Amino acid sequence: MNSLQKKTALITGGGSGIGRAITTELAQLGAQVCVHYFSSSDSADELVGQIRSKGGEAFAVGADLTEEAEVKRLFAELSERFDGLDVLINNAGDLVARHPLEEMSYEFYRKVLAVNLDSMMLVTRSAIPLMKNRGGASIVNLASLAGRKGGHGGSLVYATAKGAVLTFTRALSAELAPYGIRVNALAPGLILGSRF
Repeated sequence: MNSLQKKTALITGGGSGIGRAITTELAQLGAQVCVHYFSSSDSADELVGQIRSKGGEAFAVGADLTEEAEVKRLFAELSERFDGLDVLINNAGDLVARHPLEEMSYEFYRKVLAVNLDSMMLVTRSAIPLMKNRGGASIVNLASLAGRKGGHGGSLVYATAKGAVLTFTRALSAELAPYGIRVNALAPGLILGSRF
């Protein structure tokens, strides 16, 4: 990969699991990173400390990305440190729990969609103005094999949300192409320790 010196990156759910690995790699390539976390503040702070100890630039911000006001606060903090955004990794998401449709409450259905889809929309919408004039910015959305294959028993809503992430990615790539912003998705299988 090319150097990411002087580039800026936001990784949602960046303090643990897949997000932590991505954050570490981007920092090693020279990116200045904003590590978002929801419940893993200790892990995010530890990661920021590791990056800084190696001469990198990093800071952590906690936020509930299902709440529009929280996303706005995150971007207010990010904008105080970065003059724009080159890389957005939409990694935050969670299976939450397994429930067959017949036994599922509407509240659970809405929560899983909010965590996996609504949060990505809110973050991406706030990021676009910071990415438009960066000359080759990139958005990477973490989907799941469940979004392609339907997942295992009890993961219907999660699989539905991740399928929507794939469609969101295709549509957004066309929408942002005129601005030179690339939009791609990754669809990994089960990764242990990947809660945000």
